[in-house]
Order: sequence, then structure tokens, then C-alpha cells
Amino acid sequence: MKATLFTIVSEFDGTTSVMQVLAPGVEAAAEAWARQLGGDMPFGPSSERVAEAVEASLRTLPPTPVAGVVRVWCLSALCDDRLCLANIVETIPG
Repeated sequence: MKATLFTIVSEFDGTTSVMQVLAPGVEAAAEAWARQLGGDMPFGPSSERVAEAVEASLRTLPPTPVAGVVRVWCLSALCDDRLCLANIVETIPG
């Protein structure tokens, strides 16, 4: 399957992050993003714990399509009783 570019706009503990991943689908994109969090550290020292929380959340709840728009999904996870919210957007490379 051909890889698609996805842009993930996320927020955790007052920090906003924008990252991109190549993946064959939205669930694979969410998993790739979670793995990338630990290396890129967009949320500072909490990044690895956020990545673990996102991975755990994905095991039971896949990204949810956002109503009223196409090719946009959201997901959330709790990390240390704080919410991580992410929007995943299928992106057309420019």
C-alpha cells in the first residue's frame, strides 16, 4: 500500500506540536506519530510518557473521524491525569 503524508497537530500541557509522518493509513499514522514523540521530544521530558499513553489509548480506541470535514481524525489520551489531544490530517504534499 502506498504511503500517505499525515500532519498531526497536538496539544499537551500548554504545548502545541506539529509533526508529519508517512503511513499507509490513519491508524498507522497515529502509531508512527506516537513512536516519533519519544525521539523528537516535543513535550519535553513528558514526551515519552505521552507516547506510552497514546499507544495504550490506540489499543482500545482508534482515531475518530471529525464530523463535517474530510480526511481529518482526532484522538486523545490521558497522561498523568492531563489530556493529550491530537488532530490527524491527511496532507497533500506541495
